[in-house]
Amino acid sequence: MHNFSPQSVGVCLLSLQIAAIAGVWLMRVGERTTLAHSLRGLFILTMLLLTIVTVLALMVKPESGISAGIVLAVVTVMAVIDFRQPVRR
Repeated sequence: MHNFSPQSVGVCLLSLQIAAIAGVWLMRVGERTTLAHSLRGLFILTMLLLTIVTVLALMVKPESGISAGIVLAVVTVMAVIDFRQPVRR
């Protein structure tokens, strides 16, 4: 197995966490536009990469588990819950 530097894994994890939060935000903002499908694909890609790097980070740097779990939970909630105000009739 390769020896990954804890610092480089931490930088990758932080970068992908920021990318996932930005990706989910763009996906929610881009709903009902022509870019919706592409933004959804970008979000799924960042979530897949974030999951892989999170597992790697937990093996290399176990103390990163709490923060990684919190970010994954926030991104999941942002992707699932519709924060828009209901339309009044």
